[in-house]
Amino acid sequence: MPVLSVNNLSKRFGETVVLREVNLEVWPGEALALLGANGSGKSTTLRCLVGEIPKDTGVVTICGADLDLEPLRAKAQLGYAADLPFLYPYLSGEEHLRLWAAFRRLDRAALAYGRELAERLELAPAFSGLVRTYSRGMRQKLAFIGALFHRPALILLDEPFTAMDHASTEVALALLHEARQQGAGLLFTSHQEEIVERLQAATIYLRNGITTHLMRPARDAGQHCG
Repeated sequence: MPVLSVNNLSKRFGETVVLREVNLEVWPGEALALLGANGSGKSTTLRCLVGEIPKDTGVVTICGADLDLEPLRAKAQLGYAADLPFLYPYLSGEEHLRLWAAFRRLDRAALAYGRELAERLELAPAFSGLVRTYSRGMRQKLAFIGALFHRPALILLDEPFTAMDHASTEVALALLHEARQQGAGLLFTSHQEEIVERLQAATIYLRNGITTHLMRPARDAGQHCG
């Protein structure tokens, strides 16, 4: 069973049609890169998939749960980091982690893993500091931690490495590899060809609001839907 299935997703803003026929699947352990020009609708697609903005038509299922009919069950299976993540400037990184864990009703193991991620991404020294003091790269690391700390079945990342330094990017790529080895599926956007290659990702293009030219390597038929 795919961790993500999208069928005929469409979205318009006023008279402007942004998405008209988006169809894709992500399988356990797979990485899929959603590619396209600036303004092609990549970020809008991800925002629709997490329920941040309402889609006009289409069916989205996450680990078999319909996003419209079972939103809590569907969203419990995903982790998401936006290109420009919303963070509270007067909370620390640690307080964000605790807030996210409380929202998801997670146990201490998730908090411990979140702190481990902060250590590996070298964010731990600033984890008790207010986010308002963070650089953009540090904010991107914190959002990345928020997407992974609960070990979701589906990881959605929008341009996740644009502000990270080289060393942190290497660590983040290793963390994504570990998550995929454990069965998580990954859908991400990127303009960095090296990132797509390093993740050995399948690719799908978004042009004129339609997904085209899927290129998928061989995959393992694992399962990771809790």
